[in-house]
Amino acid sequence: MSIDRREFLKVGAAFGVGSVFVSGCASLSPKTATSARITPEETTAQISRYLEGRGYTKVKPVPLVTGHSFNGGLEYDEDETSLKPSTYVVQAVARANDVSVAHVPGALPLFTILGVKTGGGAKDEGSIDLVMGYLTKEAGLDPQRIRLTTTERASHCFPLFEKYGITKTQIRLRPWAEAFADGNGSGYFKPHGHPRKPAGETISLEYLLTGGKEIEIGEVGYHPGKRPLGGGLGIERVTMARNDRAMLWSEGLGAFKAAVEADAKRQGRPLPPGYYQILGLGRI
Repeated sequence: MSIDRREFLKVGAAFGVGSVFVSGCASLSPKTATSARITPEETTAQISRYLEGRGYTKVKPVPLVTGHSFNGGLEYDEDETSLKPSTYVVQAVARANDVSVAHVPGALPLFTILGVKTGGGAKDEGSIDLVMGYLTKEAGLDPQRIRLTTTERASHCFPLFEKYGITKTQIRLRPWAEAFADGNGSGYFKPHGHPRKPAGETISLEYLLTGGKEIEIGEVGYHPGKRPLGGGLGIERVTMARNDRAMLWSEGLGAFKAAVEADAKRQGRPLPPGYYQILGLGRI
């Protein structure tokens, strides 16, 4: 059984960390005082209303504690195979290797991906319009602050972004060979060793915060005319963009600890190696 955000926030409250993601936005300038009230839960509710108003149905996430060795036994991303046309999922994830970037504002030990698959037979327009329509019209993000990172193979998609105010100066191209070898999603997504073996060409979406800090907020997949398309948004990252302030790793450690412990207990599984790795603990 998986643990959703409402459940692990309840568990987190027992550790005194129930408002961990809210507190991460507390020290904002007067200019962003209003947006400081936005929480990841509010962003989730907003995009859920947006999708369901367009006929999308929510499906259950997979467990946070996976039982396999990849990614320290923690869920890496949403299960794309569970998404049918016109469905979406809100998936709690953690990436063990992110401890190497724990010092970078915007990196979190536990975060949420909203994954969506567009309707049957959709082409690029479906996923791009869906994601960009939400970001620019519902979430209210400034198009001039949005950046795209991909490869030249996505060039046929660029005109689809223009109607949202994204110009060529906001698009960065990686060599295809580099993106393919990395598999990190900025052009091509295929994590090495992933048990579900996801693979696909992508366009990553970044957002420039005041002061120059840039954070990745999501990805759009493209594969013209061959299958339903979709994308993923980082709920906390979109919230950071809406608040114009990056959260910190330390602000999420309590919620991570509570969520993993609760999900492991529910499934009768031992705490996975990634739990100890992310918390900086030696296994007993």
